[in-house]
Amino acid sequence: MANSSLSINEIENFLNIEIGMFDRDYFDRYFKEYSQLLSHLNNLELIAYISFTQNLKLELIKNLLNKIVYPFVLISFAFLTLITFKFSVMPLFESFSDKNFISIINIFFYLSVIVFVILILLLFFAIYIFKKPTYFIILYYRFYQFRILKIIELYYISILSHLLILFDKQGLSTYQTFDLINKFKGNTIIANLAYFVSVDLEKGSGLETSIQNMHINQNFKNVVLLGMKTNNYVKLLSQYSEKTFNDILSEIGFLSKFLLMTSYLYIGIIVLLLYKILSLPIGLIDNI
Repeated sequence: MANSSLSINEIENFLNIEIGMFDRDYFDRYFKEYSQLLSHLNNLELIAYISFTQNLKLELIKNLLNKIVYPFVLISFAFLTLITFKFSVMPLFESFSDKNFISIINIFFYLSVIVFVILILLLFFAIYIFKKPTYFIILYYRFYQFRILKIIELYYISILSHLLILFDKQGLSTYQTFDLINKFKGNTIIANLAYFVSVDLEKGSGLETSIQNMHINQNFKNVVLLGMKTNNYVKLLSQYSEKTFNDILSEIGFLSKFLLMTSYLYIGIIVLLLYKILSLPIGLIDNI
């Protein structure tokens, strides 16, 4: 197959830009956290990397919103229906309703309130944690094996894989690669993961031991080590990076299905309670 890569001149003509315009001053002003990578990547490679990370983030957010908003809307609507039912309909039936049944409805209502408050607090906590990388690192190292964090872990693995491929193409050693990633200000989580590998290598630990000690998905570590042993490092990491994105979509799908099942179950319980209460007058008429 013929080489389909474009030259810098062809890219400049196609995009109607000059790659030279994107110098260190430009990156220091608009992408300061990435500018340190210019010591090992050229302008075009750095632009491509920034584009990759930004597109990956946007795709993640878009897919999460598309899959998760609908279940949350269903649950919210059901909760509002329950509130209306509790304070507008229930008082009309309390005089001839079974006290045990009324107690069940009250317990269900207050449990719903508690769960809703917890969900709102978790949402604000998640936003706060993402804005405070130090706290997120602590949370990640404690719970990274839990499925609830799988999407976030796969996101960072995809970014790390891309960086490893870039630096391998520059001919950097494994130590140089992880040492450079450790100093990377563009992503605190990735830098923190690389820190322990570079420290282990500095102490004289073997490469395999250093990689295995990483607090990250075991499949990723196996791919890195297999790639180094078989001299297919870039090819395997590229394939794994593509697989990672598909795994992210799969995990988002799993989360969406779980939320949908939960919302349908919640709505079903509310419908049953409504039916039971609204059918009480019919039961009283039949007993007359």
